[in-house]
Amino acid sequence: MFRQIKVAKEDWRLQKVLWRSSPEEELREYYLTTITYGTTPASFLAIYCLVTLGKSAEQSHPTAAKAIIEDFYMDDIMTGAETEDECCQLQKDISMIMDSARLPLRKWCSNFEFVRQKLSEHGESPLFALEIGDQDLVKLLGLQWQPVADEFQFKIMPREKKGHLTKRIILAELNRIFDPLDAKLPNEIHEKWRQFYEELEELETIRIPRKARPEISDLTEIHGFCDASEEAFGASVYVRSRDNKGNWHSRLLCSKTRVAPSKNITIPRLVLNGALLLAQLAQKVSQSWEFPLKSFKLWTDSKIVLGWLNSQSIRLKTYVSNRVTQILDLCEPTQWNYVRSEENPADICSRGLRPRQMQGAVLWWNGPEQRTPQLVLSTIDESRDLVSRYSDWHRLTRAIAWLRRFVEYLQSKRKWSGSHQLTVQELHETKEVLIKRAQAEVFGKEMIALKNGMEIPPKSRLRSLCPFIENELILVGGRLQNATVSKEQKNPIVLPPDHVITRLIYKECHHKMLHCGPQALLAEVRRTYWPTRGRAIARSVFR
Repeated sequence: MFRQIKVAKEDWRLQKVLWRSSPEEELREYYLTTITYGTTPASFLAIYCLVTLGKSAEQSHPTAAKAIIEDFYMDDIMTGAETEDECCQLQKDISMIMDSARLPLRKWCSNFEFVRQKLSEHGESPLFALEIGDQDLVKLLGLQWQPVADEFQFKIMPREKKGHLTKRIILAELNRIFDPLDAKLPNEIHEKWRQFYEELEELETIRIPRKARPEISDLTEIHGFCDASEEAFGASVYVRSRDNKGNWHSRLLCSKTRVAPSKNITIPRLVLNGALLLAQLAQKVSQSWEFPLKSFKLWTDSKIVLGWLNSQSIRLKTYVSNRVTQILDLCEPTQWNYVRSEENPADICSRGLRPRQMQGAVLWWNGPEQRTPQLVLSTIDESRDLVSRYSDWHRLTRAIAWLRRFVEYLQSKRKWSGSHQLTVQELHETKEVLIKRAQAEVFGKEMIALKNGMEIPPKSRLRSLCPFIENELILVGGRLQNATVSKEQKNPIVLPPDHVITRLIYKECHHKMLHCGPQALLAEVRRTYWPTRGRAIARSVFR
């Protein structure tokens, strides 16, 4: 294909070749006038020409143009149609468009005998269509395709290594890279490798039907599943269709698996990574199938992950919050449902399956039986109700501090040996926890923007304060970093307006200052905090 695409004449000089047949001859100058293999822009220019060619035919042949734009992989095209006649017409239109640019296509093949006969009749060259027997395989974009049975297959050609195994041998087989470590491997790894090596050939017995749904279907659903284990996390997507007789058919469409990070991560967090992988995979399926992503049904067997997806992301830990935000940018919380672990096909993604077990793994190839989601999750925010029960900042912080100490005692599962008095550190940490929650409730969007390194909304009250986040708290920035003043004066904590926590802090300072006026009250509050709409709140408390 590259040699059929011309380079602009003014660029020929960039592909100059100096040549002479013998040292005695003078050098001759030659110019390559077409795209050259190996040059940086070669692949882009070839694909750009195909896309431009397809767009030029969108008005006259929209279906063929769409196939040229979307279904080419370099110089191979893999496309299709709903009926045999439509398929033949599509092949003619694609050939006509490609021939108009002197890019003739060869080696046509189809899974329908009728289409193959038509290709043989109309082909002017013996290479125009492939002659296919019942067992013949066709290489298709790195796959082995048997057109008559319309199935994908694996072709494994392992190379047996003699002698003892080393790290070099295993890595050479897996990645084809050089490894200087020649230490003999332990027997345990040796046996695992032998078993893996011997079972590779069994992959050739696996047959994967290419057709994902019946030729005539009146209803199509797409379901996605995710799961994780300590070794890996993965996602799988299934298409479920109903034919004209009312029978349902379910088939594996695609799947992805990722190795778990070497750093120890809890299973719920790994499942959350699997949920993110599923959301991203579903987006690609939506684009490929032109099926709205919002209509997908997504499933997980982790109630914790479902709880996270139905919570406000700002209330979660940073690791969880970031991934929940990415997931909910792609889909809605209502799309997520609960599936029992034994009915979750993505469990196979995360734990693996031996080749001899794969062919009979009905759950993997067809998914679980369809069930109506039974689990309904909702989150109840009782924090505001708890805070509103107190009218004194000091009493509130002490009450929450005792609760936090009690929770810590329950989690430690040890006999109580601490003091019967709250420490200054406990009270300080409790105040920060309460202010964090108040900031999250009022400045949720700003907090997400700051955590992700983005600009805060233009209309936000915080924009002029140059805010930043430290210890999950929003602090005021500015030019006082090198000033010889306390940390509280350099970077005061932002207090949200119209929040019960802010008013309790004002009342505490008002009582401490012996019921002073609004100006003195505001000055006292600003010694530690920076309240937004501070003057208005001070006047309101003074009254």
